[in-house]
Amino acid sequence: MTRNSAPHKTPEDQQGFTLLELMVVVAILGVATAAVALNTRDPAGAVRNEAEAFAARTSAVRDAAIIEGRDMAVSISPQSYRFERQLDGRWLPLTEKPFAPVRWDAKTRASTAASGDLRIVFDPTGLPSEPAKVSLVHGDTAIGVSVDAEGTVHVGS
Repeated sequence: MTRNSAPHKTPEDQQGFTLLELMVVVAILGVATAAVALNTRDPAGAVRNEAEAFAARTSAVRDAAIIEGRDMAVSISPQSYRFERQLDGRWLPLTEKPFAPVRWDAKTRASTAASGDLRIVFDPTGLPSEPAKVSLVHGDTAIGVSVDAEGTVHVGS
C-alpha cells in the first residue's frame, strides 16, 4: 500500500508571515501610537481646559451671590483672575477654594473689550453688572468665554 502524502515543507519554502506574527506587529504599533498620542501636547486642549475651569468658577461665584444674597465679583487681568465678596460695603478678596486667585498658564493671556482689567459683578439675583466676553489666547489658539445678560457663562462663544 502506498501513501499519497503532500511533500513536507521546510521553513525555507514558506513565504509570508503567520497570523500570530502580524498580530504582534499590530499590537506593537498600537502601543507606540498610544505613547506618542499621550505625550503630544495639544495647545488647543490646554487653553480649552483653562477656559472651562474659569467658566466653572465664574458660574460658581454667580451661584454663591444668589445663595449668600450679596454681590460677588470676578476680576480678570491679562495674567490672572480673582474673586471678591461685598461685605459691609467693602470688597473682600476670596482666598478659599474654589475661589482662590488663579494665574493663567505662562503662555496664556486674557484679553477683553475693556481697557485694563475687567470686573463682572453678580448681584444677589445672579445678574451680571454687564454682559462680558473674555478671550483666552495661547499661542495661535484662542477661545472665548462669555457671560450673557442673564448671568449664564458660555465657553467657545
